[in-house]
Amino acid sequence: MVLADTLTLASREKPQQVIDYATLTGTCVSALGTRTSGAFTNQDEWTQAIIDTGRISGERVWSMCN
Repeated sequence: MVLADTLTLASREKPQQVIDYATLTGTCVSALGTRTSGAFTNQDEWTQAIIDTGRISGERVWSMCN
């Protein structure tokens, strides 16, 4: 509920992008283990930017799209 409320509040400001960086209980852990995050997006052009941002911040990110 907190995430849904936060996304609703943020969307009222009409942002260009909203990035929800959350865990998927069990799914990514099963596929990638506990040391890598999975990137899911409906915007193909964002995938590499998400991976690159993870690299800059020290977070391992793997594309789960395509």
